[in-house]
Amino acid sequence: MIPACTGEYATLPPGTHKTTLDEIYQAFVVDAPFRPRRELIHQAIVLYSSLVKSAFGSARLWIDGGFVTHKPWAAPEDADIVVVVPMEEYVDKVNDPHWFPLWTFLNATSSDPSRWTKKLHPMGGLLDTFLMPDVEDALGIWDLRWSSVNGPNGVLVPGAAKGYLEVIL
Repeated sequence: MIPACTGEYATLPPGTHKTTLDEIYQAFVVDAPFRPRRELIHQAIVLYSSLVKSAFGSARLWIDGGFVTHKPWAAPEDADIVVVVPMEEYVDKVNDPHWFPLWTFLNATSSDPSRWTKKLHPMGGLLDTFLMPDVEDALGIWDLRWSSVNGPNGVLVPGAAKGYLEVIL
């Protein structure tokens, strides 16, 4: 069960909260503000989860971002997801272009047509997604990042911490 979002920033209590996609729907679509936007994001998470599950033998999703709050001042833009996979699967797929549509790319360029974008998201921009091996040092960085709190102005709040979700596929 997902704990309630509380406090000034309407976030989860610190820690990793294991959950299911159905529980996420209840807590962050049905019981949260800005339901129409959240419906779209949740649909993207469900489809994305299916794609990841078909690509990897096993994976965990660490889900964070404005979607995983009940902040009343703005609708979530997207959900942020780290896909945690065994090292062997990471090595096998991280540089394989077949899997590139599953990941967010920063400062992405294409040659035909000639384009550049600051950020290229999967799922029509509803998700920011990153692939990481199940290695403590690498995941520690993401745990720290996902536990950080940004205020309404988007600026990091010193000393504040929040939780995030984990879904095992």
